[in-house]
Amino acid sequence: MVQYEINVEGNILTIRVQDNSTHVIIDGSNIIGQIYPVIYETGIVWETKDLSATFAKKITKALELHYT
Repeated sequence: MVQYEINVEGNILTIRVQDNSTHVIIDGSNIIGQIYPVIYETGIVWETKDLSATFAKKITKALELHYT
């Protein structure tokens, strides 16, 4: 399992990448949600069932910066 940190508007969040590519989002000791990549011909779209669209978009931006 890979783990790293991202900065989202001054908040340091821990990301744990699961074997199925799901990214578990942790704030301190609390799991706040999951986000996962879906690959389309046009590119990767990050989806979530746990997070608000606005917050997911901010996390997605930080994830993309991490992977580039």
